[in-house]
Amino acid sequence: IAEFYFDCELHQLRFMSCWCLSQKGMVFYMDDTKDIGAGHKFTYLTTTNGGTLKLDDGATLNLLARGTNSSTQYIMGIIGGEGAGQSSGIYYYNRKYNGVIDMSAPGTGWYKGSGYTFSGNTVNINEAGSYCILGETASNHIKISNAITADITLSDASIDVSGIPNSCAFDMTGATVNLALTGSNTLASGENCAGLQVPIGAVLKIVEGSTGSLSASGGVNGSGIGGGSNCTAGNITILGGQIIAEGTTNGAGIGGGLNASGGTVKIGGGKDTYVVCFSLSGYDIGSGDGNSTGGSLEVNDGAMVSMLGKGTNATAKYITGTIGGKGAKLDAGVYLNSQKQLEFFRFVADPEDGAKALETIRLGVVVKGLSQTLPQGTIVFKANGIIIGQTSVTRSDELPAYGIATYEWTNVPGGTQTLTAEYKQDATFDSYYLTDITSINNYEVAKINQSDDLVIKIPEGIKYHDNFNIDVSGGNGTGNLSYKVTPGDALSFNPDGSVTAQKAGPATITVTKSGDIHYLEAEKSVNIVISKVQPPAVVFPTAGELTYGQHLSAAALMGGSGDGSFAWSSPDTVPTVKN
Repeated sequence: IAEFYFDCELHQLRFMSCWCLSQKGMVFYMDDTKDIGAGHKFTYLTTTNGGTLKLDDGATLNLLARGTNSSTQYIMGIIGGEGAGQSSGIYYYNRKYNGVIDMSAPGTGWYKGSGYTFSGNTVNINEAGSYCILGETASNHIKISNAITADITLSDASIDVSGIPNSCAFDMTGATVNLALTGSNTLASGENCAGLQVPIGAVLKIVEGSTGSLSASGGVNGSGIGGGSNCTAGNITILGGQIIAEGTTNGAGIGGGLNASGGTVKIGGGKDTYVVCFSLSGYDIGSGDGNSTGGSLEVNDGAMVSMLGKGTNATAKYITGTIGGKGAKLDAGVYLNSQKQLEFFRFVADPEDGAKALETIRLGVVVKGLSQTLPQGTIVFKANGIIIGQTSVTRSDELPAYGIATYEWTNVPGGTQTLTAEYKQDATFDSYYLTDITSINNYEVAKINQSDDLVIKIPEGIKYHDNFNIDVSGGNGTGNLSYKVTPGDALSFNPDGSVTAQKAGPATITVTKSGDIHYLEAEKSVNIVISKVQPPAVVFPTAGELTYGQHLSAAALMGGSGDGSFAWSSPDTVPTVKN
């Protein structure tokens, strides 16, 4: 029969009073919650059918046989015993570690664990595993043994040994460290040492999902993160957290120490990764003072990097992210898929107002965000959505991060214009992108008067029934001609374009040339007199036969000639007959 026992009094234990005896021994059935804490220890063999097991407040739980099938909450405490399996370890704020190290008193506390030693102010982590470092000290420091891989969490740790020459707050020479950050953390080293020492051959990765911050400052000749004096930096990857790396004198912010080159630096992890770098005399990222080999730098995944001093001499590859700080110089800006974002700074038209049709208007755009390379694309200018021209971008002589594009728009049409400018990328390769469109709305261009007078030529001596042509010349533009006659029945316009005088007397002909995209409408009038004409000699017609008693209208009129037609003056008259 299995045993079920307690090492000491429980802080809290709740369970169903259901026990049974079987061939497998005594089984503890539980469907309620066990809370184990307040420094107590609880040992049991097995559970079945669920419930919730919560471990907190530094309690110790030994599972000696089959472990647990409960829903577990291991917060603060120790899980041990053969039945613990992969769950065995020290739990500190929901994370499992080989050891939790309080730098103010290393090797103490219920959570101290194993895998490290403490001697002469040095905590030597000499076994691969997972460790949590916390607490504050001005004398103790961390050393990761050569060639091991350690998962380290800095949790509100402050190691400031800046007053001790040649003392390194966190030295990982030759090691590989996956570093997680929670809370606010400080690493400050003494002379010749880096704040977080990652020399060549060492591999540091600040892991993705780190929510805390780290301030790492080197002593004189040391970098913030990287190499100490005369020591090249190793492989440094930052995928999370808020990082401040400062090389106080001679060392880089991130990179080499005095006389040493930069290493391989990669920064990513998204917009929650923010890295600030500074050095008094070395580069913010790259080599220390006295060396010109900057190593390599890659920024990706939307990370933000700010360089506050000399910037970088590393071979930089900005893929997707934000680069800032005065040290960034022309590299400052937003990058997407290895292209830098440009911004429209200003869009102007000259003249600003009072423009007239057919004049030349000078359009100018200022963009900001140029790096060392000029844009391969062009600025495209449009008026009311129609391309009017495009031109390349040149660098400003006074402000090298600014570019200028100008275009002279000639033969400008009149009317209300919406002027726009946009960046068109080069179809083969481009170092930049710009998605915005800048505009000048309601730009008025006045149409102008037709400078040449209309000339109307009409034959002299027009008489009634004459056919003639109206010849019009002069005016400007492409507008159509239209005609108006007063009075309206004086003239008729024929399909062949000729005109026939239909009424004798005075008349006024008004010719209008309509406006077009450049010119206003023009109009001119001319007065004419249509003369009467002498009618031809009249030959009266003869009348047809009538039957006695018929009206005159029954007798047809035949023959005759003259201007007009013939009709009986009294068609209803019945003629009388005399013998």
